[in-house]
Amino acid sequence: MKIAGVVLCGGKSSRYGTQKIFETFQGEYLYERSLNPFLSAGLPAYLLTNKILSPLFPTEPAARILVEKEQYQGPLYGLYSSIEMLPAFESIFMLPADVPWVHTGFVRHMLWHASRRMPDYHALIPVSGGRIHPVHGIYHRHVYAQAERVLQEGERSMQPLLERIRPFYLSFSDTEPAFININRKTDWNHSQE
Repeated sequence: MKIAGVVLCGGKSSRYGTQKIFETFQGEYLYERSLNPFLSAGLPAYLLTNKILSPLFPTEPAARILVEKEQYQGPLYGLYSSIEMLPAFESIFMLPADVPWVHTGFVRHMLWHASRRMPDYHALIPVSGGRIHPVHGIYHRHVYAQAERVLQEGERSMQPLLERIRPFYLSFSDTEPAFININRKTDWNHSQE
C-alpha cells in the first residue's frame, strides 16, 4: 500500500500568539518534529500549508510543500486536500505540526497495523487515555467522497467523517508522548514536567 505522510502546517496558532510551527525545539523547527519521523520510516513526506505560510518555509525542505486552495479550514479540509493533491497514494498518514514528541516508533507501529487492517477498514485511528486522535490517523483515499460531503454540510470536525466511514481504533498507552501537543507557550513548561 502506497502511503504518503502529510504534516498539517496551516493553522493560525491563535492560542499560541505567534506562528508556533517555526518555533525551535532540540535544534529543529516544530513542524520538523513531525516530518522527520515520516522520513525516518521511509515514507514520502509532504507539508500541507496555506499561501500565507508557504513562503516562510526553507527553500529546500526535506518534504514537498502542498498549498491548500482555502486557508484555515481545519484538519478535515487538510485530509480532503491531501487526497486530492496526492492521487498516486492509496492512503494519507496525517500528523499535526505541533507534536514535538512524536517518534519513528509510533509511525512504524501505525504503518504495521495499516498494512494489516486497510483497506478492510477506511482509516486507522489511534486512541490513548480514552481519547481518539483522528489527526494522527491513516486514511484510505476511499474516504474522499465522504469528506467532501461532510465539508459541504459545513462541518470542519473530523468526528462527522469518522461516523460515516469504517475506522479501526488502535489503542496506545495513556502515556504515549506522540499525542502531546503545544497549543500555548505555557504548554512547553507542562509537557516537560
